[in-house]
Amino acid sequence: LHFIPIIICIAFLFTFIITYVWSVLNQDVYPLLPNVSDTGTLPPESCLFSLMLNLTTALILFSIYIRHKEITTVLGTKKLVDIIPFSTTFNRITTIVGILACVGLELMANFQETSVLAVHRIGLFICFWSAAVYIIMQAVITYWLQPEMNGLMMVLIRGFLGICVIIFMVTNLVTGDIAFREFSAAHINSSQTLKWTPDLPGWKWHVVSSGCEWFLILILALFLLSYFWDFKQITLEPPELEMLAEPGLHPVQEKSYKDLKILSL
Repeated sequence: LHFIPIIICIAFLFTFIITYVWSVLNQDVYPLLPNVSDTGTLPPESCLFSLMLNLTTALILFSIYIRHKEITTVLGTKKLVDIIPFSTTFNRITTIVGILACVGLELMANFQETSVLAVHRIGLFICFWSAAVYIIMQAVITYWLQPEMNGLMMVLIRGFLGICVIIFMVTNLVTGDIAFREFSAAHINSSQTLKWTPDLPGWKWHVVSSGCEWFLILILALFLLSYFWDFKQITLEPPELEMLAEPGLHPVQEKSYKDLKILSL
């Protein structure tokens, strides 16, 4: 299991790096700090952008589930449920927030800004803000689970990453709005914002806004990578399946294997 966070981190960063290089080679974006979404907006790079993020999101959802089960088990072992009555509910809410972040990532990946801008922006908002809340809530849970699962250093790292997401997200929204206002004030066709260049109004604000986006991607990748140390301490057993045989739908006994019939759902 501990290799899954490494795979997620590499796949996550690989997606944005490849689509960036591809979009620059196709001259779809300006090389210096384009918006992350702009690098995966136009085909053919948009196809790879959506495909890779879909696959990565599936792995992230799996990691969120494993983390949820890990926390549930450790909370029971440490009997924190008695000490902190809301710990179980807190864990469930944290998992739901993590799933919301994945939903936002899917919306952002599959609804390009040139196709359905409103849905793309909603997805971006849900993804990053939910991710910020999820990381901070995980920092709180990590604090509860020390020293059995992690040390205080991991608590500080996750808390720091969560705060950084909030800071970069706010900075991105503010500077991005200023850049677009300056751009719009010049009465320039808004479709040109896909390819920001130094000669356009609002360029400096755009660079700051876009830089924040790239830092957000890096922070999310680092947080997911931090699960490496958690997953290294746990194992996942394959589920046990009980097959039923007709007509009484009783559990199949060893002697009745020859009469086994798989029932349709």
